[in-house]
Amino acid sequence: MSKDIINLNFEKDEVTLNLTNLIKLAYNNDLVDHKEIVFGYHTANELYNRRRALVRLCTTKYPAFKSLKHHHDEYMKIPSDTFVVGFYTPHGPVAIHCKLNYLDEFAHLPFIEEAPLICKDHELSQKEKILRIRSLRKAIGNGKSIDEVINEIEHSAELEYDKKPSQAKIITNPEIPEYKPVEHERKIDLSSDFSHIIAKFKKAGLIEYKNLAFVWHNSAELLEFNLEFLCLFTALYPELSFVSLKHYDEENDPMHNGDFITGLYTEEGTIAEHFKLEYLNEFAHAPEIERGPKYDNYDDKDFMYRLNSLTTSIINGKSIEDIIADINNNIYFHESHKPKKNPELLLQPKTD
Repeated sequence: MSKDIINLNFEKDEVTLNLTNLIKLAYNNDLVDHKEIVFGYHTANELYNRRRALVRLCTTKYPAFKSLKHHHDEYMKIPSDTFVVGFYTPHGPVAIHCKLNYLDEFAHLPFIEEAPLICKDHELSQKEKILRIRSLRKAIGNGKSIDEVINEIEHSAELEYDKKPSQAKIITNPEIPEYKPVEHERKIDLSSDFSHIIAKFKKAGLIEYKNLAFVWHNSAELLEFNLEFLCLFTALYPELSFVSLKHYDEENDPMHNGDFITGLYTEEGTIAEHFKLEYLNEFAHAPEIERGPKYDNYDDKDFMYRLNSLTTSIINGKSIEDIIADINNNIYFHESHKPKKNPELLLQPKTD
């Protein structure tokens, strides 16, 4: 039959929704590991790991919490193999769920009897979550100290009593359930097949890529979380951050059209992410460098190692000054991997 006879004039949103539902159907029938499906440059699992690592880094400086229970008025319960970790913001608490096997990563945080009330009557929307994270970042980025932000939260007339840090009841010896990962082999694993289909559909322009969902979050939401937590890091640790409109080798490797690069310095090397220029002002707290650090072929595993090594140093009490000194004294690092002494702000942070 000729292709011309068949006219499947589907809208992108419809194709995207159908593909999303197909992934969910495969997931519900144990035919796919949804977190191993590749979209763009990463699997969903890699982006989840980056989100957890960035939250861990941000909680090294800002008062935060972990708990095995939601607030008693919360609309849902925490699964038995999961804990919740988060922090307070001027617009209300923010939290993410993690499997118990990651509990040691957050050993620096106190256990509290119940997480603060995140959302009583309905699930907190993506927009509401982002606004809460952003309110904390903007408060710190505009010069407020950690103590001033906490004081603002404690005296906020807009926040309920149960959403304030002073209400947290710390417990010293929580009974932690034994974590038993589910181990099984799927008769059929369609993860790579879906990855291939998604790549083909994207290349052909048949799907609205950012709205493609992987059971719990779509790709745009996962990327937005990581952008906001990286923004928060630049406000908490501007000395270790950078932003640039050019790659190191701009002549042979020009910046992607409409992008900029931002990231951080670690004792194991730099890590960076590309974002669209529309988000540039969100990183106004990060010092500008003329060109980004030289890419040294690090992969996702290296990215996680470098990010976690920095967090571990801070948790163990190493000062930012000592971290910077060690980075600058490392004779194996390329000069572009060392923080500049007098970097400039590309933009001025805004309060709105």
